[in-house]
Amino acid sequence: FFKYGNFAARVAEDVAAIAGVALRLPELDYLLPMGISFYTFQTLSYTIDVYRGRLRPIHDFGSFLLFISFFPQLVAGPIVRAADFLPQLRRPRRLRWRVFYQGAWLVILGFYILSILAGGYDVATHAIPGLLKGQYDTAISDYDAAIRINPDFAVALNNRAWAYYRSGQPQRGLADVEKSLKLNPLSEHSWDTRAHIRQVGGNFTGAFDDYEKAVQIGGERMIRLYQCGLKENGLYNGPVDGLYTTEVRGALRTCAKTATCDPLPADEQCRAATS
Repeated sequence: FFKYGNFAARVAEDVAAIAGVALRLPELDYLLPMGISFYTFQTLSYTIDVYRGRLRPIHDFGSFLLFISFFPQLVAGPIVRAADFLPQLRRPRRLRWRVFYQGAWLVILGFYILSILAGGYDVATHAIPGLLKGQYDTAISDYDAAIRINPDFAVALNNRAWAYYRSGQPQRGLADVEKSLKLNPLSEHSWDTRAHIRQVGGNFTGAFDDYEKAVQIGGERMIRLYQCGLKENGLYNGPVDGLYTTEVRGALRTCAKTATCDPLPADEQCRAATS
């Protein structure tokens, strides 16, 4: 009620307004404890189990408070029945060092993943707007920070390579995309990035091979992108249907032989056809 009361009241007011009725319901403004839904359902679980005879009422108020506020169980599911939880509190417990060390190791590993690896993802996310807006220096700086946190972050390595390419420094991105491909050889985006860098560097055969690898991995969506980009370059006149026909392959090969030809469409082009 407290969570959805105001929402229901506003909906009722909107419906009344549509019907031409002026309705103004009072707004609930109460200070409630955090996790009130959790406490409520835990307490209901205890009450129901006692009512059904699955559990005898407990007289230890501390154990009862522990049950209704035991948040760690949320990782296993929203509700643990009182009949399953409370009897465990009565059992004698002793410290088992093997279990303690295993738990401590999991805590340390989880902290590392959250603070180190996930931190790289967070920083890399900040770089995406700069990359999309053409602010390549800003994007490169953000990817630098992400890669310092996680040197084996394949997506960040590829994106930094693309930012170098787009900023007119393709050779600086070559090492990044090479490492990205070693880490994740099934990324069509990395194959496409290396194809672009090879193409502007004059390695036309290598560029075409990489474009074909991107097509092989990326499938229909990658083919649609290339079809649309090749149309913009006047090299392809067929449909944007995601089929890698002889005509599409020939147009892609022709494009790959020219350093200034980009088989990818402009960012705002072909969005409907490739989505």
